[in-house]
Amino acid sequence: MINILNIPRIPRVVGRLGNARKPQSFSVQVLQGGRVIVQSDKSIGEIDLETGHGRYNPKGHYFPHLALARPYQFPPEFVEQVRHAAGVFSALSEH
Repeated sequence: MINILNIPRIPRVVGRLGNARKPQSFSVQVLQGGRVIVQSDKSIGEIDLETGHGRYNPKGHYFPHLALARPYQFPPEFVEQVRHAAGVFSALSEH
């Protein structure tokens, strides 16, 4: 499920990562160099959309917590949602 917030227009995906009991809503941020950051109110991660491999920290949600993130293989269905949301983000940023 993809939800576009009106202000600011940040695409979001819903997923259950790691040992989480409940699904979380992640904002999708596309950075230079093809990096994609997913951030919820409890965790943060960085994904390579080609391989689905990246880093994930379930115990912190700010950018400094990304430095402490451990290697993580994101589920393929979550990566696909993020890939779609990243395309939506690119389309929005062009306007």
